[in-house]
Formats: sequence, structure tokens, C-alpha cells
Amino acid sequence: MGHVSGGHFNPAITLSFLATKRINVKNAIGYIGFQLIGAVIAAAVNKAILPASEKVKYGVQTGPSALIGNSVTAGFTVEAILTFFLVTTVFMTVLHKKAAAGLYGFTIGGMIFLDHIVGVPLTGASMNPARTFGPALISGYWDYHWMYWAGPIVGGVIAGLIMNYIFVKKSEQEAAA
Repeated sequence: MGHVSGGHFNPAITLSFLATKRINVKNAIGYIGFQLIGAVIAAAVNKAILPASEKVKYGVQTGPSALIGNSVTAGFTVEAILTFFLVTTVFMTVLHKKAAAGLYGFTIGGMIFLDHIVGVPLTGASMNPARTFGPALISGYWDYHWMYWAGPIVGGVIAGLIMNYIFVKKSEQEAAA
């Protein structure tokens, strides 16, 4: 869907594109609005076709695990780091002029897979505020919700700024020369 909408499915990525002036405020608001609507629809469908998923609050992350001492600070940090790597991958495969064409989905999907291997036992590995919002709204479970917005946004924006201004801009300048 990248050729249709830019592939924005995650507010943390959208906000990193906004912070680096890759999209404007109007488009960022539209993307995030539809990301949230899509997440709510997905969670509602999940509830309708898998009523037993109520036992796991329709897929909402339930906070930092005992593996990290149930620490919200550690959970925030884990979410920020996971999203940092995700956004780094997005910038370096989608925007970098020397990135191999056609491998975006594989590399981004691969990073999401790796992030989940590490992060699911620690925080549930959201890395996407919309992905957490939909199930939270449907289940009514809002504990730790702020952590799943703040961590990914902070990690994503930091990665976007670093990748954009150190690596991507340089490759754009070299390509233009």
C-alpha cells in the first residue's frame, strides 16, 4: 500500500515523517485519524469473530511484564527502543537513495518480526499507538496506555531525526549531484 498512501499504518512513523518534514500537518492528522479508525474497526471485528479473545482483552497490551520488574519506566524504554529500530528500518529502506528497490516490505516486516521476538515477553511489543488504541477502546482496558503512545512516539521521532538528517539527506544530496 506504500504506493497508494505512503504506507502509513502507525502514528509513530507518521509523526517521525512529520518531524522530518516529509509530510505536512494536515496529512499527518488525516493519517493518524484513519489509523485509529482502522485499529478500532480491526479490534471490533476481532471481538465479533473471536469472542473468546475477551480473555486477552481483544489483544491489548497489558503493560510491562515481570521480566522487566513490571516497571513502567523499563516498559517505556523498551517500546522506545523497539520503535527506534522499526523507524530506522523504514527510513533506511524507504527513503535512502541507495536502498535496494522492492525490499521494503521484507525488511520492515523482518524488523517487526525481530522486535516482536524481543519485545512481546517484555511489553507486548506494540510499537504502534494505533494498534494498542483499538483493542483498548473495545476492551475498556486503559492501564499503561500512555506508555504505548509515548514510548513509540519518542523512539520513532528520535530515529526519524537521526536517520533523516544524518543518512537520508546525505544520500539525497549525493544523488542530486
